[in-house]
Amino acid sequence: MSSGSTRARVEDLTDTQRRVLDLIAQGKTNHEIGQALGITLDGAKYHVTEILNKLGVDSREEAAALVAPERGVRSFVQRVASRRVVAAAAAVGAIAVGLALVLAFLSDGEEAGPVPAIQAAFLAGEFDPEGVDRTKQIVVVDGDGNTRDLGKPAEYAAIEWSPDGRKLLALALDGETLVFHVFDVTNGDSHSWDSPELPQGWRWSPDSAALGLYLQPFDLQTQDKFGEVWIVEPDGAPIARADLLRTSDEATLRPPGLLWSEDSQWLAGIHGRDMVALSTSGDSRVVPLPDDFGAGHALPLDWTAHGLRIMNGTRLREGGAAWLLPALDGDWVPADPLDLEVDFAVVQSVEAEFAPAYSLAVSRLTADGGGRAYAFTEPRTAPDYGPPRVDFVVIRAPGIDARIEAPPDVYEFPDVRMSVVLAP
Repeated sequence: MSSGSTRARVEDLTDTQRRVLDLIAQGKTNHEIGQALGITLDGAKYHVTEILNKLGVDSREEAAALVAPERGVRSFVQRVASRRVVAAAAAVGAIAVGLALVLAFLSDGEEAGPVPAIQAAFLAGEFDPEGVDRTKQIVVVDGDGNTRDLGKPAEYAAIEWSPDGRKLLALALDGETLVFHVFDVTNGDSHSWDSPELPQGWRWSPDSAALGLYLQPFDLQTQDKFGEVWIVEPDGAPIARADLLRTSDEATLRPPGLLWSEDSQWLAGIHGRDMVALSTSGDSRVVPLPDDFGAGHALPLDWTAHGLRIMNGTRLREGGAAWLLPALDGDWVPADPLDLEVDFAVVQSVEAEFAPAYSLAVSRLTADGGGRAYAFTEPRTAPDYGPPRVDFVVIRAPGIDARIEAPPDVYEFPDVRMSVVLAP
């Protein structure tokens, strides 16, 4: 945030709001928050809205990232971790299998079809307040309203478009195993592979030719955790990997970050104050933080031809401080920080267009980075409990102002259940 911001720090929240923020970080719905605190659903919604406003963020995931070690899939990953502890032998077997289940991705000689200008992917399924049935169907809707299903229903937790809009990544739970599915929406091909460890983050390369993964092995005997940064092909075949040791206290408190260079040749893995750069050719380098970085965790901003830019995430609400690394073997220089105030003002203005008939459930950058998608929900009252139901999505980008009606039974929280991409 820019200097002069009056939004409170996390420590300035009221005691009740801190408790609500902790429950958000645990993946609790508004209904569950109300039950935990003995308040009404409307009361829980009010506290969540106040927290987002005070912290200057526009989604639950961003608020949770301030206090939780994982983002929107935290509760999903914790569920998998607990299952693996109960069935340790099965888990070790699954890890040993690693990336063995690699399937062919593109058929020889088959031409890919055209990519719609706008595509929105949703995870649709009835809301289960008991959390027993988590089966979801992937539904893709384009800018013309055409709808189609991808794959079969499964216990999906997250979806993410490739920047070119040709492939969709989906993370699912199959028994005790986390499975990555990649669908080619232009020719109908798909493939799957088992995650070698617990995934804490993933990001497509700008050219959509590779995936960056942050994996967290877990030693069941010693309870030790450390990070691994991987680059894999869309079919799961490993390209390169590097260790990211969690040597600082900040690393245990902050979510890991992944950032690709603009030319898709390097991937930066950042956790707390620890940073490593990994290239598609297998070269890896430890990247020390700037000498004057001070206390706090590193927040990756962008990696353009000018260099890698990071920010001191702990000092966001103080106006921030940013640095640029023009070359990996060079020195850090001061840079312009991220101006969160401007972005937050844009989100607020879009939200105001549809209030009070609809409220903003979540807003996210499109997968290609060229615009922003805003998911809106019609306000509902008891007894219609549950997380916000997505009624429609507004897509805003230079020269684009579109609206897509969401399929029935799409809920935006606690899992990441929506991804929008614009054709290059």
